[in-house]
Amino acid sequence: MLEKRTFDFGEVELYDYYLIIVVNEGETILEAHNRILEDLAEEFYSDTPFYYVTHRKYPYAVDPTVYKQTSKIRNLAAFVVVTNESIGSAFTKIEEIFLTKPLKVFDNLELALAWVKHDHEKNNKA
Repeated sequence: MLEKRTFDFGEVELYDYYLIIVVNEGETILEAHNRILEDLAEEFYSDTPFYYVTHRKYPYAVDPTVYKQTSKIRNLAAFVVVTNESIGSAFTKIEEIFLTKPLKVFDNLELALAWVKHDHEKNNKA
């Protein structure tokens, strides 16, 4: 891990080519929160593709317009959702409508990170 940052809406762990966010229970993610995440993406991944992993340990809401902004992050390789609840999986179907970046859903973090590593290696062969 490169760094861990705590915000009023949750925690973000930053790694070489991906970040993991855990949003606080009951939070509503708005454009202002997303701007913070966009700034982190620019600070840590300005010259490299990266993966945004949202580990949904707790239920929370997202303003759908946030996904349109997230899709504009030029070097975002994929949006990865980790959820083990059927409601969370159903919600990702709605997210697909708003996201123009690849969306992958996993039921545990280890599988998600294995996919991230594989996809990163596949797309960044020397």
